[in-house]
Amino acid sequence: MSDCVDTTSKFILLYLLLLLSPLAVAAQPLTITVSEYPPYHSKDLPSFGINAQIVTAAFESQDVEIEYIQMSTWKEAFDYAAQGKADAAALWEYNQAHKQDFLISDPVYKISAHFFYNRKMDFDWRRVSDLKGYNISALTGGYYGDAFEAAEKTQEIKVVRVYDEVENVKKLVDGSIDLAPLYITSFNYVLKTQGLGDRRAEFTYHPKPLFTNSVHLLMPKANPQSQYNMVLFNEGLKVIKANGALQSILNVHLNYR
Repeated sequence: MSDCVDTTSKFILLYLLLLLSPLAVAAQPLTITVSEYPPYHSKDLPSFGINAQIVTAAFESQDVEIEYIQMSTWKEAFDYAAQGKADAAALWEYNQAHKQDFLISDPVYKISAHFFYNRKMDFDWRRVSDLKGYNISALTGGYYGDAFEAAEKTQEIKVVRVYDEVENVKKLVDGSIDLAPLYITSFNYVLKTQGLGDRRAEFTYHPKPLFTNSVHLLMPKANPQSQYNMVLFNEGLKVIKANGALQSILNVHLNYR
């Protein structure tokens, strides 16, 4: 009889642990990988930058603490999280291929990238094929839309990938490249922080965006708690969109035009 009671008690305890495990996990700080992409992400910015502030605010509304893991490159940040070594990776532009390894959050906000170039250059484009013959520099791990990625892969267009957006901007300034797909905010931020603000008037960007995309939090499928954690984030995202906190962060920190 006692053996039967002990077995029953073990099953009840196991059931309670399984039932309460999401709550127990949620009570621990969630780890999120980031890398350098100021002013959106940076170890040198308050609260790790704009995107981290948004993610933190969303989780704080759900009483969840966050701990950021700074990685050397975006590829490392992506791979580390994909392996389930962190609870999430923040924030990434929507890419269908990410569904292989990650759950993808609701859209956080939209962002557009434009081709920057020296004003002295006669540049116009309507389709990716118009980019033939130009020297283009882009970010390693960056996603620039299906058409651009396909043309780069087939070498229809000439693209050099670098690990740092600062390098892209400096290449434009020194004339070693013709074009760089950049966010307006990022371009202006780099010029200011690198002491190149007086060169801003020499450059412009094409009004046609290379792409407009949404950014998302990624949570690894390898982590059994990801589905529960994603519900928390999406609920928190609704809260900060409704109360204006998300827009307030964007308004304050994206004023680099």
